[in-house]
Amino acid sequence: MSDFSVDKITILEKENRKVRQQLKILNERYKALKLKNAQMEEESYKEKALPAHYQTIEQDYFQLQEHAQQLIHENHQLKEQNPNLRDTSTLELEKKLKLSQKKIQELEKQNQKMHVDLRNSKTEIAEVLIDARRRVRQNSKDVAVNHTQLEERLKKELSDLRHGLQISKQQIDSLVNQLSVAIDSTVN
Repeated sequence: MSDFSVDKITILEKENRKVRQQLKILNERYKALKLKNAQMEEESYKEKALPAHYQTIEQDYFQLQEHAQQLIHENHQLKEQNPNLRDTSTLELEKKLKLSQKKIQELEKQNQKMHVDLRNSKTEIAEVLIDARRRVRQNSKDVAVNHTQLEERLKKELSDLRHGLQISKQQIDSLVNQLSVAIDSTVN
């Protein structure tokens, strides 16, 4: 008779069932990790939508700047047409124009700073996403080793990632609010 007895076959079948069950559990956890990764990527795309709002504010700023340039041009034309007529209303308009020019310069400085801050925020978000993807890849490899510890670590990393994204979003919102207030103060 061969080396395989009925007992050995039964033992091998039991071990085979255990391995298949473990494989099924690991496969389900892997699918759950992939779903979490997809959700994290979806959240990152929502964060990327913030700069579109910033662009509309920036367009408003450029429109105000063009309007100020038109007023400057009209003022110069009026001066050239009638250099002898300089009443108080013209002087007042010139003062307002100079104030507006100063505000525009201040807004330009703020806009440049906000561009830098926005670029830095985008860079931070990209770094967080790259780090998150790297962690997900590493975590996928770790699933076969110790899935319970991995789940706890993933929850913490996801929480840290969300916290980092919230901070970046708050920074961007703050920058957008500052620019809006500056534009509103110039318009008024």
